[in-house]
Amino acid sequence: MKFFLDENVNHGCLEPLRTIYREHEFNHAFDEGLSGTDDIPLFKTLHDQRYEAIITKDRQQLVVDAERRALFDARLHWIGHKAKDHDGLLGISIETATVTAGLIFVIRDWRSDPHIYRMTGVEAEPTQRIKITAVEQAKWNLPDTGKRGLSLA
Repeated sequence: MKFFLDENVNHGCLEPLRTIYREHEFNHAFDEGLSGTDDIPLFKTLHDQRYEAIITKDRQQLVVDAERRALFDARLHWIGHKAKDHDGLLGISIETATVTAGLIFVIRDWRSDPHIYRMTGVEAEPTQRIKITAVEQAKWNLPDTGKRGLSLA
């Protein structure tokens, strides 16, 4: 299948998608020279270039009647996610995790006629993603040096 990543999807998502879903094609708006293109002509261009889906954060495409109709007429699946805005590496990581983890379910459910797939963002709070515990030195039969962390000396 051929997927188009809208300009509002972080470009950093592209390579992990290509690596994980090798049998599919992924291209980004910036690489295709389509950034800044209005949605209605964009959908026709994507159809003409044989894209099967758009991955985006633009939920207005489902609200505005003319855009919704153009999306359907272009026979494009709409794959979207509502990610909380985070800056820097955290933002790239959360968005990439959301799209790469969610896409497996989209692919498993793939239908021949256009569908809407809404992905749920992965948790972004440290307590939702990791659990931190100190090494219990006594249980590990380690001497209690009073120091924390590695000493490689």
